[in-house]
Amino acid sequence: MLTKNDLKEISKLFQKLFPINIKPVTDEIKAVNSHNARIETKLNSMEEKFEKNLEKWKSEVCDRIDPILKKITTAEEENVVLRSRDEGRQEKRGALEKRIKKLELIHPDNRHIHP
Repeated sequence: MLTKNDLKEISKLFQKLFPINIKPVTDEIKAVNSHNARIETKLNSMEEKFEKNLEKWKSEVCDRIDPILKKITTAEEENVVLRSRDEGRQEKRGALEKRIKKLELIHPDNRHIHP
């Protein structure tokens, strides 16, 4: 494993073999890093703003939908009650129709048949 001293010696050797001015490159790297930091800050700010707006929008939507959902729930409950009433009426109607048929059998043309 290489130590820091080994890396420094290798760096010195490369500088002797390939004399390149590294200063401009490091300045550009610092500029890019600074620019990236600014972009990240702006992005975080935009993300926070978006989240706040999203929460506000969701709250407004829920506030507007809540009364409608309550009305729908009430209407469904009322429909259940009305259906059960109607079913009861249909049962009574069916019983009455059976009775009327029996009566019509013994009273054709509204006259009573004597056995």
